[in-house]
Amino acid sequence: MVTGIEAAGLALAILPLFVNQIDGYVRGIEKIKALRRYRREFKAYSVGLRTQHAILLNTLEQTLEGVVDDEDQVAELICNPQGEGWRDPGFQKRLRRRLDRNYEVFMGNMAGLSELLEQLSHKMDINGSDIQTPATDVWNILKFRKILSKAVYDDLLVKIDGTNTILKTLVDQSFYLEDTKKRRKGWNHLLKRYQKARKHADGLFKAIIGGNYWRCQCKTHHCVHVQLQINSLQSIEKYPDRDSDARSQFQMIFANTMEDLACLWTWTEVVFEPWQVEETVPVSSSRHDDPKSNGQKKPTVQFHVPAEEVRPLEKRKEALSAPPIEDFCSSLCVAESYVGRRESIGCISNPGASVRYTMHAVKKLPKCVPQKPLREVLSDISRRDRLHIATALASGMIQMCGNWLKSWWDISDVYLAATSNDECNVSLENLYLSWPVSTTCTVPGPVNGKYCHSGDNSLLPLGLALVELSLGKPLQTLLGLEDGDQDTLVARFKTASWLVNKVYNESGTNYADVVNSCLSWSSLCLEKRFEERVFDTVVSPLLKDLGNFEGLA
Repeated sequence: MVTGIEAAGLALAILPLFVNQIDGYVRGIEKIKALRRYRREFKAYSVGLRTQHAILLNTLEQTLEGVVDDEDQVAELICNPQGEGWRDPGFQKRLRRRLDRNYEVFMGNMAGLSELLEQLSHKMDINGSDIQTPATDVWNILKFRKILSKAVYDDLLVKIDGTNTILKTLVDQSFYLEDTKKRRKGWNHLLKRYQKARKHADGLFKAIIGGNYWRCQCKTHHCVHVQLQINSLQSIEKYPDRDSDARSQFQMIFANTMEDLACLWTWTEVVFEPWQVEETVPVSSSRHDDPKSNGQKKPTVQFHVPAEEVRPLEKRKEALSAPPIEDFCSSLCVAESYVGRRESIGCISNPGASVRYTMHAVKKLPKCVPQKPLREVLSDISRRDRLHIATALASGMIQMCGNWLKSWWDISDVYLAATSNDECNVSLENLYLSWPVSTTCTVPGPVNGKYCHSGDNSLLPLGLALVELSLGKPLQTLLGLEDGDQDTLVARFKTASWLVNKVYNESGTNYADVVNSCLSWSSLCLEKRFEERVFDTVVSPLLKDLGNFEGLA
């Protein structure tokens, strides 16, 4: 039994012999008046087989792309299908790697095709040495036509055409999957950053909102605005490799609305940077806890420092020597003197955690930055920018769902900064998620009667937001409520589901499929692979659309 590679060579070798045999009979028929009625039939046989042979050659040449770089070597493989080049172990290894999981199926189809051709060639006494014009007497032509009847030929052509279609499909899919893997390679790094950012975002949320770092009497006047980057593709281009320092940074604005006391701090932009620290934790705090201790020193637990967290020694020492922040309000009062300096204002951490977050002052803002809810400016934002925002919110689900991003939110909870000159215009550099520091860490979801049958769907708010971003209008303006109806989550859910067809027309298949996934997502937020599922199903298609859109810009 021939191998897959030998089958490919055999099929390439036999098909031209069939064509040569038929062409010879076509020429012979011209000399025999009694058989001229078969001329058109034989000519059709020849054209059909030539076509399938050309398709097979093109498919194999396409398969060799990336396997053989030299043009002469490609020509040699195609012209000499049973030569040593096809049996070279290095070539076969590269071909297997090129076709990946399609390799065995590809070669299996080639083997089936070559077996069919070989059986038919034996019936017709055609072999590898038949390169001369065949005998064209009446007996041989009639014998050939009997063996290769119309039914046999049609069946042969259908099988060859089917095999060619399968082979081309496998090759095209292999190329597509290879391109997809290349794109995902960069996106997988992005997923890892998001997963790492989620861990730190959760730690910062617990420390800043739920911790004991606000001891001032004016706590109710303070708010934290967390920045969420809009341009996700920019971060891929800027950081194409593995984790780097800047990716772990969190940019925030601390807001103070109490303006009657001049001594208090104004709005301040800061950056938090996480640092993995080694901690020594005693297993027992007292000798008397264990009567068998006999005065021996208890063992300690050392937290391992992952390699990706290890940074330049000087910077690390500087960060770990930062003083702990006792009260944010007091630290922000002196933040202006730290602007432009490498020195951090201080650090915060969670009890028992092995991560410390240093705070650096970026700039002091002379006055408050007007925040405009996304809902209010949605209709004034271009389609391109709405796609950027949609992708940013989708990636934000991985990084900040359950901490800075409320469990139940809508586009009125997402803010853009108004420009200083005109509050009607907004900056599209960052989105903001705002939290008053006096708010508890948890925000309840919809109460009974306010939700629909979708259960614990943590992606439903994103699905609703994506519909609004696609159509450029808030759902409230699209509800079409009758008298007595209320703007409930049930009504918005039904409206969004009804509008999905319009989303397909407006934003395309990828975007609309993401909307459908978000609206129908159920009870998956507790899965261990939640981030991976959201990234593959929601974020990646939006990144693909965004990349295509930017490529056309």
